[in-house]
Amino acid sequence: MTTLSNIFSPWWFWPKPWIERVFLALTALIPATMIIGQGLADVMLITIALAFLLRSGLTGNWRWTREKWFLLALVLWFWMIFISFFALADFTDSIKRALLWLRFIIFTAALKEWVLDKASARRTTVLFISATVAFTLIYVGLQFFLGDSLYGFDNTQSGRLTGPFDKWVAGTYLAKTAMPVLGMAATLSMALTGKASRQVCTVCLASLILLVGIMITGERSAFFSFALAVAVFFIAINRLRRWLFVPVLFGIVLLGLVFVTSPAVKTRMLDTTISQVKNFSQSHYGMIFSNAALMIKTYPLTGVGLKNYRRVCQQAPYHKFVADDPSSCGLHPHNPYLEWAVETGLPGVCLFIGLMALMLFQIIRTLRHAKTEDYPLGLGALLSLVIFLWPAMSTMSLFTNWNAILFWYALALAFSFTQSNPTTVV
Repeated sequence: MTTLSNIFSPWWFWPKPWIERVFLALTALIPATMIIGQGLADVMLITIALAFLLRSGLTGNWRWTREKWFLLALVLWFWMIFISFFALADFTDSIKRALLWLRFIIFTAALKEWVLDKASARRTTVLFISATVAFTLIYVGLQFFLGDSLYGFDNTQSGRLTGPFDKWVAGTYLAKTAMPVLGMAATLSMALTGKASRQVCTVCLASLILLVGIMITGERSAFFSFALAVAVFFIAINRLRRWLFVPVLFGIVLLGLVFVTSPAVKTRMLDTTISQVKNFSQSHYGMIFSNAALMIKTYPLTGVGLKNYRRVCQQAPYHKFVADDPSSCGLHPHNPYLEWAVETGLPGVCLFIGLMALMLFQIIRTLRHAKTEDYPLGLGALLSLVIFLWPAMSTMSLFTNWNAILFWYALALAFSFTQSNPTTVV
């Protein structure tokens, strides 16, 4: 007989050594602490990285430092330090950002080699993420129907929701954390029932709830990139592939209902998007991309320096905006590849793309031979990276703490699946 205990017991893992409990808890709680503030999450990330270095020293296990991905990451790190000496506006900002970037690489290695090296630990972590996503969804739903948030933002005019945050990032947060949750829903539905129809209904329902939750926040890039990730998720799982039309049809219906219910959301998600696409070259993002392209053309080898785009952009001939308003430059180019190319040069962006390709290839190769019960969860973790790395979207900076922590957390979670010893082909 299938019971809730039988279903959830494989998902709850609490290691006996207290030190492992501490660091599994720290890892699992990072997404939740991002709601409170990025400072605490960064401290937790650094603590895990330093503890892993100490553990490696005490055990003498440094094999992970000889892996190809880590060696390539070190080459990229040294390049970031090197180009900082050619920073156009502020050497201090550039070298500081370059030096601190190493913490993300060590953190990724820590999760892969230590904290999340077991499937049970990864499942426990996703349970914590699911609770955080559920809390955020409930908050966003209440705000959509009731109005102002705790921070006093009014969504009736802007068409955007803050959720439990103090700025408009709720949709982005959900999009960047929810794909593993969808993977968990698929895995649990397979454990709960043997009927394919019920499994499909469960995953479709979870997909629609997440899509609608992100859509009503008014975050366009988050919604469209998450919808793409969901579509790939359905296509990549045999029993879901032919049912992709279900969330598509229901999604269109729900989209229409939301537009009727909230004209502000319709204006932002539909009208503004169409207008910006039609006049992209004259839009805010079009101008930013044009400036970034000009900087790459001018400084192709070393770029302008890390965290230097925001200052260089205010100089002639870059602020190509209405009324020559330099404040319209933005703090970064709003595209991960443009940002790497602008601030670290073409060698820097090539190294970054190479690093991502190497890591993603390892994840995909592992998932091709994953156990049936692990495949949906691993696939969800992998597809969470679409929201960060899809090139045809405007995105947050991969260097600013808030987005960088979420990105490297998602990448580390997905990459930790490569630690598994595959046995069964899906």
